[in-house]
Amino acid sequence: MKVKVESTQRVKVRLDKGIYLFVKCYSEYIGRSIEETVCELLRMFRFLSGEDEGLSLLEKISSSKDFYIPVLGKPVVIEVKLCDNDLEYLNKVSKITGVNLQDALKICLATLAKILQKCFPYIKCKLKGYGYARFRLPDFKEVISKRRAK
Repeated sequence: MKVKVESTQRVKVRLDKGIYLFVKCYSEYIGRSIEETVCELLRMFRFLSGEDEGLSLLEKISSSKDFYIPVLGKPVVIEVKLCDNDLEYLNKVSKITGVNLQDALKICLATLAKILQKCFPYIKCKLKGYGYARFRLPDFKEVISKRRAK
């Protein structure tokens, strides 16, 4: 039996503080590193929205004037290891939105943050130096079972 090994590529991305806090809260919530969490969130966005639906949603959102995540101070630079599938998806996103790969990743994360904040109950995380941050996060088992039931 052959196991396909996906190649990975390291990508540096500057996240606005609002998006970074969302990723940080979520990483604490699932108990993973920030790097793993970014990949997890990107895959979750693809899964929740469906490949094509997600891309058309991004098109609408990126052209919307009221799409905004607060910038709270300096951006944070993180390095993320992305596999081929993630890179391919981000390339599609960057073509649709007309931005570079790093900004495409930011758009996906920000969109997901917006979706999750509208749909699900709050969790509260204590962040070093920031006090408390509240974000809405889903019960993913419920989301996945509903999606499979369709």
